[in-house]
Amino acid sequence: MEARAAVHGAVCPGCGTWSDQVHGSSPRFPSDLPGAGLPVVLVLRVRRFVCPDGSCPPHTFVEQVGRGADPSSRAEHRSAALDGRRAGPGAHGPIR
Repeated sequence: MEARAAVHGAVCPGCGTWSDQVHGSSPRFPSDLPGAGLPVVLVLRVRRFVCPDGSCPPHTFVEQVGRGADPSSRAEHRSAALDGRRAGPGAHGPIR
C-alpha cells in the first residue's frame, strides 16, 4: 500500500515560512500489523522541501506527516487497540 501527503507544501520548522519547492523525496516503511492474516507493507513517500528564507539555518526540511508515520507507532497502537489497552507515551491502563 502506498501513501503520500495530499498537501502541496509544508511549513519550515526553523522559521515558520511556507514552502512548496520540493527538493526531493524518499520512502519510509512504517510497520503495521497483518491484515486478514497477510503481511501489510506500507510505503509512505515523504518530501524534502527547500526553505525560501535564505537566512534560515535548515535550508531544507522533511515534511511532517503525523505521529502515525513513526516506524513503530502504527503497529503499537493497533496492537494495543486489539488488546483493549492504550498505547503511546503516558498511556496507562485499559481503554474504557
